[in-house]
Amino acid sequence: MCFPENIKIVVPNENGYQRGTVMNMESPQNRTGENVLDRDPGTLTLDDYVTYKVTVLAQMFGREAARIYSSKWGLSLPQYRIMTVLSKLPGMSLRELTDQTQMDKGQISRVITQMEADGLITRESDENDGRRLILTLTPSGAQLFQQTIGTAESRQKAILSVLSREEQDNLNATLSKLSNHMRARLNTD
Repeated sequence: MCFPENIKIVVPNENGYQRGTVMNMESPQNRTGENVLDRDPGTLTLDDYVTYKVTVLAQMFGREAARIYSSKWGLSLPQYRIMTVLSKLPGMSLRELTDQTQMDKGQISRVITQMEADGLITRESDENDGRRLILTLTPSGAQLFQQTIGTAESRQKAILSVLSREEQDNLNATLSKLSNHMRARLNTD
């Protein structure tokens, strides 16, 4: 996985002020010559944890996406993610959408309310279960989403351009394997 050599992390201190610290984002294998799994757990640093690296990378992806979708279409990142899911899987319930996006139920409910007020989605009662609300994109929501597709595809290509085709295939396989593993772990809790 390619990470910037160093990344500045801003954290609040006890006085509420922020200070920057530089974290080394190199692979632990490149830095130490040994696999992190073979090391004494007491010697691990924050940047040795794959969960930390994935979180930092996801936050960087999210910040860039939020900037793009906000400036071009006035959409927040949660709105864009909801539109993406509903464009492929229309007629979902709030619970199904929450499961699909892995977003917080309270946050997704607030975003849905705003999107409904903006005329981007509709909520209708399920004919078979009156307690279940079905969410779908409105025609203007679907049209707005269509406008974003080219930018999303270009962004995806730009992000992956630093990886060879083999690295891209390996990354996708690895992420799928980890996702399936984590779903299984969460289902046993």
